[in-house]
Amino acid sequence: MINQNPTDKEWLEIFPEAKDDYILPYFPEKIKNLKKLKEEIEEVIQKKFKIISQKSKPENQWFWEMVVFFWEGKDLMEVRKQITHFQYLLDLSQDRQNKQTPKSRFTDEMVKEAESKPIEAVVGSVVKLKKSGKNSIGLCPFHSEKSPSFYIYQATNSFYCFGCHKGGNTIKFVMEYYNLSFKEAVIVLAK
Repeated sequence: MINQNPTDKEWLEIFPEAKDDYILPYFPEKIKNLKKLKEEIEEVIQKKFKIISQKSKPENQWFWEMVVFFWEGKDLMEVRKQITHFQYLLDLSQDRQNKQTPKSRFTDEMVKEAESKPIEAVVGSVVKLKKSGKNSIGLCPFHSEKSPSFYIYQATNSFYCFGCHKGGNTIKFVMEYYNLSFKEAVIVLAK
């Protein structure tokens, strides 16, 4: 039976030539360019936030910050997602080249370490979060929405979206967001 949603590892098994012809020669430069773009976007966001804090009334700052988040913030999240994905593919290709598959490096300690990663830090790298009592809230990265319905629960180190009903722990978030298998997500988090 053919997997309807292959992981990156499965794609590399289907197209092994992609590693030598495309990923290994071009991805390091692509990652470098994306990191430069990320820094440029972060600089623009910082400048705009500084202007907002200096020139807008305190009661209006949240609105203008959301405007910045809507435009530049979404671009920043997309660039971060691409960097992580390209880096993962590069790591996966280099591991295959060295005959060290992620499966051979997978341990129970890695699962425990991945599960213990603070979900707010992992999700906060791709979603702008705001405090809401003991929890944090933001726009869901899994579907389009205008009002935040994506909650981070620090007490249980988990997430849940009341819009699309996706939820789980840190590993589940990385699996869903980057389309990775369980083992691949654990390896990414363990790094």
